[in-house]
Amino acid sequence: MLSSLVSRRQVIRLAMASVVNLCSCLSLLATAEQSGGDLDWNGFINELTELSKSYSPSQEGERNYVRSLSRLLEALNYKGRSVQEVIRTFQGPRTDEITGAPIHETTEFEVVLLSLEKGQYFPYHNHPSMTGVSMCVSGQIDVHNLDVVGKVDASTLLLRGSAHEQINSGKVSWLTSKVRNIHRVQASKASRLIDFFTPPYTAERMTQTRWYEVEPVHTGGNLYRAHLL
Repeated sequence: MLSSLVSRRQVIRLAMASVVNLCSCLSLLATAEQSGGDLDWNGFINELTELSKSYSPSQEGERNYVRSLSRLLEALNYKGRSVQEVIRTFQGPRTDEITGAPIHETTEFEVVLLSLEKGQYFPYHNHPSMTGVSMCVSGQIDVHNLDVVGKVDASTLLLRGSAHEQINSGKVSWLTSKVRNIHRVQASKASRLIDFFTPPYTAERMTQTRWYEVEPVHTGGNLYRAHLL
């Protein structure tokens, strides 16, 4: 079956078997050659580490942060040796499971690499009290973002569509804790995606993550109902 429903916990469990290989791979990054003056992976992580110190959990602060991170990603040589070495670590036989692994994590942010085959997807879900920027490094990803506008009842949210985009290599999609926070991600073709979350997931944020079944409200206005799964 091409489609695969997974939780973040499942992704991380799938990832752990690859962490040892990833660590050996990361040792190569310090010597990776830059191409065309763009940032290699280590240079990018250094810049991101500094940028993450400016993060502020306010509406304006979060929006400025994702803008700055998006600009920083434009400087990343995602086709260069350092990034491609990370990606090759996780290439293998096609699978009915989405695969992924943590690449880098600090107390301020975390980076996760995801590999999706055509048709695989994450259903609608939230990212509690977090900002996120996702960069497609290969393939094509369909992203549908929703904003919360109210509650129907204790287990049903009223949402409005805020963005629907297809991102291909080098393009990014973003969300903040209040804007575009609930989203669905599906691979239109075999794809690699790097997720950047600030602040990182914690045990508490994991328990606050919610997954939804979404249906349109047939009254116009780009409205949806989201039922807890």
